Amino acid sequence: MRILLAEDDDLMQEFVRRYLCRHGFRVEITCRGDEALRLASNTSFDAIILDIGLPNMDGLEVCQALREQNVQTPIIILSARSSEKDKIKGLRMGADDYLAKPFNYEELHLRVISLTRRSGQISGQFLEVRHLCIDTSSRRVWVGEDPIKLRPKEYDLLLYLARNCGSVLSRRQILNNVWGVADYASSNRVESCVSRLRKKVDSPKGFHPKLIHNIRGVGYRLD
Repeated sequence: MRILLAEDDDLMQEFVRRYLCRHGFRVEITCRGDEALRLASNTSFDAIILDIGLPNMDGLEVCQALREQNVQTPIIILSARSSEKDKIKGLRMGADDYLAKPFNYEELHLRVISLTRRSGQISGQFLEVRHLCIDTSSRRVWVGEDPIKLRPKEYDLLLYLARNCGSVLSRRQILNNVWGVADYASSNRVESCVSRLRKKVDSPKGFHPKLIHNIRGVGYRLD
């Protein structure tokens, strides 16, 4: 998913960006209200996160202007103001949610997911498992914020594992569903492909825990 983050506090901006990127989001950032309005008006985002205290235009003005342009992208307002009056004002200006600072990054992440699901912004084209994001429409894959290049069979295997996340898949199942063969003698294809996938998915940047697990004597599991 693609997120616009408008926050003028450099440290807060970087912490939020890193957290969301680690969960598979692509985050575009700005520190100015007028720039946030321009980006949100001309680019398709799945959600917009707006700090109230932006220079040039504050977050509420940006939110109101976007709604007047009939931009229906879900908007979350971030603010140090936590009174009920402030929250009601933000919602009346067109925001979908309001989160007072300081906030928990996991809560922000879950609120973004919740809003995009409710608005229909998430389609079946995205699969996310921890720091892994798969766009099934374009066959693109990200580990954290970084795109990775996969061979066709590497992508097919990763997608099969992700769609069965948490389940142990035997080598025979993998051969049948990814390669279209049931010949167990060809299982070295699976081991070779899994080995390459691990180098691309589990090795970069030291993400923990690892995603792809070898279940000795049985097969593989992604979780």
